[in-house]
Amino acid sequence: MRLYQVVGRKAPTKTDENPPAYRMKLFAPNVVMAKSRFWYFMHQMRKMKKTTGEILDVNEVIVTSISFLLSIYSLKLIRLRREIQQV
Repeated sequence: MRLYQVVGRKAPTKTDENPPAYRMKLFAPNVVMAKSRFWYFMHQMRKMKKTTGEILDVNEVIVTSISFLLSIYSLKLIRLRREIQQV
């Protein structure tokens, strides 16, 4: 899994020529899945669909902080333990 930063907004219209942009950091295996997850969460939070919006930018975030990496992997270990215990 990689960390992506996706920036998108609602498509400009005559009534709203400069809609606000939304930025989201997501874990996904590739860029296509990151965009898909962005629209999934935007539909839940702001009722905005892919057909009425646009992606402005997608960047892969390179993590250099060791504490951030440790927190990510500790969360993965906790999830794995829970999955093993449920079986």
